[in-house]
Amino acid sequence: MFRFMNDYFGDRYKFFMRADDDVFVNVERLKSFLESLNSSESIYIGQTGVGNKEEFGQLNLDSHDNFCMGGPGVIISHKSLAKIASNIKYCLQNLYSTHEDVEIGRCLRRFARISCTW
Repeated sequence: MFRFMNDYFGDRYKFFMRADDDVFVNVERLKSFLESLNSSESIYIGQTGVGNKEEFGQLNLDSHDNFCMGGPGVIISHKSLAKIASNIKYCLQNLYSTHEDVEIGRCLRRFARISCTW
């Protein structure tokens, strides 16, 4: 998905959003917020997570690591998209969990040097 988005849309859009099908988006407010950001920077925005207490220690996260939880929605800049797309094969071959949102965060931390911000 990330490689496809980057190959076909990476140069056409400044930001990309991944969200579950039950997420409500106030498009005008989101647009206004995104216009205040520099899309040339590596950006990874969403609701931060570190896993629940049952998974503590099982996600292979360091104490300072986090990820953007997939359910509420995640926004990445085109620069972040390019970083994850060009390294997605490595990331898929080196999974530490079955949680997509955790692994996307891990891949962005490794290759874009960013963590989830809110």
